[in-house]
Amino acid sequence: MDKKVLVIDDEFRKIRDLFQVIQAKGHSLEGIDNIDDALEKLKKTQYDLIILDIIFPVSKDRHFDETDTDMGRRTGIEMLREIKSKYGPVPVIILSARRPDIFEDLSKGLGAEKYLPKPISPRDLWDNIKEYLED
Repeated sequence: MDKKVLVIDDEFRKIRDLFQVIQAKGHSLEGIDNIDDALEKLKKTQYDLIILDIIFPVSKDRHFDETDTDMGRRTGIEMLREIKSKYGPVPVIILSARRPDIFEDLSKGLGAEKYLPKPISPRDLWDNIKEYLED
């Protein structure tokens, strides 16, 4: 069965090849490189899995309160909170090079199914996400 996967990562274009394994297994893949566009996409489309980075560049269009951001950037942690509060039980996997010693427990505490450190190979990625895509 074809499942829909959304990858939200500011470097999606650079790491797109990492996710080819998802399409090779017959699933559809969309990549978005900013949180605001991802939020709009989530209002219109239901996904079976979301793969989410933690750090995103400063938004030029919006100002964020320093208490809700990391060094002026809107974070994937904020996005994770929003996904879990508004978009139901969709599984979210955090894929980030950012401080796993801090963000792994925080992410899981907010409802992420897994925290995967970058860099990761396509095979290791698939081994960690296939349970959410295979029936």
